[in-house]
Amino acid sequence: NVLGLKFLFSEISQGLLNKTAIAAAVFMLFSNIAIGIFDVTYNKFYLEVLGMTGEDIGTIRPVGMWLGGLIGFSVGLISFYLGKRMLLVAFLVSQILLFIFLSTFNTETSQQLGSLVIIGLDITEAAVKVIIFAILMALCTTQTSATNFGIFMGFANLSTILGNSIAPILMEYLSYDLTYVFAGLSLVPCIVLTFYLTAAKN
Repeated sequence: NVLGLKFLFSEISQGLLNKTAIAAAVFMLFSNIAIGIFDVTYNKFYLEVLGMTGEDIGTIRPVGMWLGGLIGFSVGLISFYLGKRMLLVAFLVSQILLFIFLSTFNTETSQQLGSLVIIGLDITEAAVKVIIFAILMALCTTQTSATNFGIFMGFANLSTILGNSIAPILMEYLSYDLTYVFAGLSLVPCIVLTFYLTAAKN
């Protein structure tokens, strides 16, 4: 059945124009800024500061992505027992701490530590996505739920673009360490919003 335009917009509005959906949209808008900054800067950082080669970095990323996928699958199951709030906050805090840890790296830092941070960020990113996707799916209950979910994902993509766009500006005026501190702090609003999105009334 084809929905009429008036009904279509009514359903989209019903699903998005409420406090919880707006909070979710803001969450998504902040959620990928840090990763967007990291994606633009990490290659240069690891080459210049840690002395790693492109081949070294290329070997690490698949490991992090595979482990991230496995952790993401496990998180989906674990959340039934520990709750989405606890897990989401734990992984967001872990991501912030990884960026803060990354900000302390210098030429004396071992490549092994550098590799662990890349893997850790891939894992926490995957885990956060799985949990927030589950929360967003619970918000999409109208006949246009797929469209509403797509809008939330659009905000996530916009967040990554924001991070990509901010990164060169940060690198022009700030050092690597302050850039990664900024990246970590950009996730703080997500932690605050997590408590609202996972409240019992929502």
